[in-house]
Amino acid sequence: MSGSFTIVVFFNPRLCLSIFTTDKEVLEKGYIFLKIVALSYIPTMLTMLYSAVLRSSGHVKYPMGVSIAAVGLNIILNYALIFGHWGFPELGLAGAAYATLISRIVESTLIIGAVYRGKLPGAGGIKELSSFSKALCIPFLRTIAPIVLTELVWVLGEACYSVIYSRMGTAEMTAMTVTFPLQGLTIGLLAGLSGAAGIMVGHKLGENNNAGAFQYARFFVRIGVGISLLLGVLIAVLAPLYVSAFNLTVEERRMATSVICFFALFLWIKVGKGNMMIAGGILQSGGDSKFVFIMEASTTWLLGVPLGLLLSWGWKQPLPWVYFFLSLEEAVRLVIGYMRIRRGKWLKQLTHQGTEADCSA
Repeated sequence: MSGSFTIVVFFNPRLCLSIFTTDKEVLEKGYIFLKIVALSYIPTMLTMLYSAVLRSSGHVKYPMGVSIAAVGLNIILNYALIFGHWGFPELGLAGAAYATLISRIVESTLIIGAVYRGKLPGAGGIKELSSFSKALCIPFLRTIAPIVLTELVWVLGEACYSVIYSRMGTAEMTAMTVTFPLQGLTIGLLAGLSGAAGIMVGHKLGENNNAGAFQYARFFVRIGVGISLLLGVLIAVLAPLYVSAFNLTVEERRMATSVICFFALFLWIKVGKGNMMIAGGILQSGGDSKFVFIMEASTTWLLGVPLGLLLSWGWKQPLPWVYFFLSLEEAVRLVIGYMRIRRGKWLKQLTHQGTEADCSA
């Protein structure tokens, strides 16, 4: 799938970018960035797969160390290639794209190298990696299909939101773009907590310890809420300072600050009890992926996307209020997901022992 996206985006960068904006200047310059970054999709996919295997088997230091190194390399290369420092050519936007591509390739090489050098889980040959246990084939497909569909629904939904924001105007698109690094950094930081919740709850379920799994679930929900509340307050306080670091107009600065404050307001819902912790971390660890898919699909496509189109293109509401009302989608997921956890229907063991021969994929 990542290969397909690479081919489509690499050979049609202008077409792909035109979905999100009609600004001619953005299209003219942005396609160069997109064309180069498309080559990083496969290395990114490999990094995500091997990192997930390592984390689920308790080897959390390797992916953490490699991620930190990749981020550091990306920052250094951005500085060198965008502005032409240390003897490197000044490439501007293309330099940022090359920095991303190189750091992604290095990251995937390091993580895969660590797996095979240390003979860690996932260090198998081609035959091993392309086969499944017969005893796990059907349960695996039943569990993974809704998860893949859920991720697809989420990606398409986020793409629709990006189209909505960008087509409101160049100023609105600029204001939202300024907020993305801060949002991504915060969500990325707290995504580790969600992953830890899924792993630890899943281990308890694998031990047939439903009571222990439920206790872990409650613990991670509480700690997620606490940490995200503190981060939300900090982000709201520092929002004006963060926005002032960018070269924006007064109107763009005002919109970006308002969006960041609304993001901080909903952070505890988005992370602590919303999509990340409850759906992505806890419910899916118990194999409740069908329920998660239904919840994600219904809230995104029956509430979020229609509401966003109505507010932005129909009623011509300002950007901060469009973002605010779209964030209410997370509140609906909070209620639905929390009720599901309380009922305990998600407490299922996904694995069972067996000695059947492998079946080719």
